[in-house]
Amino acid sequence: MKLHLYLALAISLLLPMGAFSQLTGTVSDSQTKMPLAFANVKTDKGYVVSTDINGQFALNESQKILWISCSYIGYKTKKMTLQPGQKTISVLMVPDESQLSEVVVTNINPANAIIRKVIASKPKNNPENLKSFEYNCYNKMMLNVRTSDTTHIKISKDKHAFMMESVTHRKFLAPDLSEEIVTASRVSGFRDPRFATVMTDFQPFTFYKEDIPMLDKHYLNPISDNSLNKYKFQLEETRVSGRDTVYVISFRPKPDKNFDALKGQLYINSNGYAVQNVVAAPAERKKVELHIVQQYQFTNGQWFPEQMSFALVFNEYPAKNMSMAMEGKSYIDSVHINPTLRRRDFGIETVQLLPDATQKDSVYWNSFRKEQLNAIDRKTYRLLDSVGVAHNTDKLLEGFVSFFNGRLPIGPVDIDINRTFMFNKYEGTRLGTGLYTNNKVFKNITLGGFYGYGFKDEESKYGGEIVYEASRKHELTFGAKYYKDLFETGLHNTDASRGALFDYRRFIGSQYDMKEGFSVSAGFRSLRWLKWQFALATESVAPKYDYYFDNKGTPITDYHHTNLNINLRFAYKERLATVFNKRTSSGTNYPVLQLSYTRGFKNWLDGDFAYHKMEAQLKQSFYTKTFGTTSYALQAGYLDRPLPYGLNFTGEGSYDKKIPVLMKNVFQTMYPYEFLSDRYVNLFLTHDFAGLLFKAGRFQPGISLHTNLGWGDLSRPESHQLIAYKIKDKIFAESGLQFDSLLKLDYFGIADAGFGVAAYYRYGAYTLPDFDDNLVFKLTFKMTLK
Repeated sequence: MKLHLYLALAISLLLPMGAFSQLTGTVSDSQTKMPLAFANVKTDKGYVVSTDINGQFALNESQKILWISCSYIGYKTKKMTLQPGQKTISVLMVPDESQLSEVVVTNINPANAIIRKVIASKPKNNPENLKSFEYNCYNKMMLNVRTSDTTHIKISKDKHAFMMESVTHRKFLAPDLSEEIVTASRVSGFRDPRFATVMTDFQPFTFYKEDIPMLDKHYLNPISDNSLNKYKFQLEETRVSGRDTVYVISFRPKPDKNFDALKGQLYINSNGYAVQNVVAAPAERKKVELHIVQQYQFTNGQWFPEQMSFALVFNEYPAKNMSMAMEGKSYIDSVHINPTLRRRDFGIETVQLLPDATQKDSVYWNSFRKEQLNAIDRKTYRLLDSVGVAHNTDKLLEGFVSFFNGRLPIGPVDIDINRTFMFNKYEGTRLGTGLYTNNKVFKNITLGGFYGYGFKDEESKYGGEIVYEASRKHELTFGAKYYKDLFETGLHNTDASRGALFDYRRFIGSQYDMKEGFSVSAGFRSLRWLKWQFALATESVAPKYDYYFDNKGTPITDYHHTNLNINLRFAYKERLATVFNKRTSSGTNYPVLQLSYTRGFKNWLDGDFAYHKMEAQLKQSFYTKTFGTTSYALQAGYLDRPLPYGLNFTGEGSYDKKIPVLMKNVFQTMYPYEFLSDRYVNLFLTHDFAGLLFKAGRFQPGISLHTNLGWGDLSRPESHQLIAYKIKDKIFAESGLQFDSLLKLDYFGIADAGFGVAAYYRYGAYTLPDFDDNLVFKLTFKMTLK
């Protein structure tokens, strides 16, 4: 009887399970095949579920499911009958153009009332307003190519074109101290990739900022302050979630408003009127579009991101009938709200890749993966890793990164591209090269030298140097160099852009000093955001222009110069990361201060002049909601006594009729070397409206306003003989209007190469007699993702 009892109990337990119906499925766009997050799926029994960020759902019914009905904003509702025993289903939703264009006119818009409550509740719902938090995150990113014809789209189903994963641990301390440590990184085709992806590379951590930066644009957040004046909101449906209500609200820009707008859906939970889900994309179709999806969970009394995904879609690349999409997913767990964190718990870098991050085994990965690798993922790694070994993709990537930094690696040495081909008005074409050892020879030591020959001045230039990197963490370096080379007169020590490959200012240079000398240097970083550079140099100087310096009755042409230079750069809360073994900066929202002090020594190492020289520069760019980006550069310099021409300040003009290219932070209507100063103050002010002022289809020129002001003075001007110059002891003024991207050329279906023009006018104390001489036109070039 006991045996019969156990059998009866087992049968009674198994019977309900046998009748239990299970169904899993995916909801996607029928045209793009992109998953549709948070779609509504209802069964014939009345059971309702929502898809996740991957467009996937699971149904568990105690009765057999006969059919499902799927609905999504902007798509036609689709009903599908299930076959007997069917366990999986794929639902392809068709866009409903009539629904998208529908406008509901009512006296009171219930969606607006809800959005007002969301805006009012932003301070308490924004996770970045917490005192502190930390979490773990698993990131997965895949690249897929779609081919299409007039009838359908095909997606490669056997493998991804590319795939990468990362595991990160992030900690945050108010107001904005953040550090994300990459503990694991894996990239298909590479054995030891020294880079990784984090979720904030492609989308903001939360959807509560006033503007949402996506690629090269700042989009107005639909829940920003005063967004009701810009966006049209519509309550699409209301869902019950336990004791709470979820309001599904669509948003799109109002037709009479001109701004960078998003479109999509907000899922607002009545618990605190917080964003529970969001789906957003640019309102205008572009060649490259970024679609984002975010899902939040309520944990420990706080709404916090739980799942995030993005799709970077290249609509016209690699061809008109082909598109490419980089799809990423991020899963957040182990969330700690308001843990005890201190400032000293944070490193200098906002993103840090651990040394063993690329060596983690499968046990480690599986403990963090929220979705285990499927057959396609495993095949992608297997095939691309074998290709990577065969073609040594690690070496190719290293070469590409070196080229981007101005070096071309060939075996154990790097060719300095900046010294391989040069041009200026004094030398004409200058050919030569620079060769420097790379880490294949020494890990922390670089040896190198350069040679160049100017065909116009018919002189050789050459030099050599050694650099020792004592600490990469503290950026501690020591160096020594010998040089015989040309240096343009009046260079600002705070200008780090001179000599770069695309520094157009150097092409119009015509006034140089030949310097032969030796220097030693040291540099390091301290106090997190402060960089120091010390250099002691002694050199012989020979001006390459008609000139002599009247030193109290003694004419001097060539002279010896010994000096100690201290450069300081302070970038408060600069975002730093080490990528490809090189520390890089992604900027800061605060002003960047650069200071330079030079002490000249007389009668030490044959120095001819004792003096003090100081320079400073303050730069910043900041974005203002719906208004654009404002940039300024404030420069100043002071020299305590008269010195030869080349040690003073000049060369701040860039007007050259043969090279009419717009150059940053110089005067556009001022001739090179037009003015000479031993003290000066310059202000360069720019406001870029981008495409906010004018939009008409493809014709969307970027519009910028410029105003540049300068003042300078010169003590004992009679000391400078045989050379023409002016003194700007009154205000030099010019203003300009810039139009970018008047002519656009397609760049491989990814971007637009935009050509534009800028017009500057010179006015005030230094207005020239003829109107035409005061009006200067410059050409502009800008790459934009459209």
